[in-house]
Amino acid sequence: MSERNDQKGTVVIGEGVSISGVLKVPGRAVIHGDFQGELYAEELTLGLAGTIAGKTHVGKADVQGEIRDELLVTGHLIVRASGRIQGHVAYGEVEVERGGNIQGALRQGKPEAKEVPVLNDRLLLLGDKLVSLNEGEKALE
Repeated sequence: MSERNDQKGTVVIGEGVSISGVLKVPGRAVIHGDFQGELYAEELTLGLAGTIAGKTHVGKADVQGEIRDELLVTGHLIVRASGRIQGHVAYGEVEVERGGNIQGALRQGKPEAKEVPVLNDRLLLLGDKLVSLNEGEKALE
């Protein structure tokens, strides 16, 4: 699977690479290796060999690998047949392929603003206040 890495705001963690810390990605995070910590992105693609442990807060996610601990997806979550998620999961909408696995506490619906510290072209974190930049929407408290 080839990934374009020339897009502005895109981070790619290759297979065999391990990273820990805090990643704030204004665009797309593509994980084929191991990440531990806090990940904030507009879009997440987790490859077959990819693993994430910690807080993951994204706008949308396509999961083929494994996520542990906390996953918050404000939009669409896709769990592929090989995908495994364990822990607390909140999502706007979910799609699980046959064989995909989610274990833990699930919650569907719009998350509270304080749970979504995503920085991108539509959401902006100012201190501990999240501001929506979508036309016609007010700032979230």
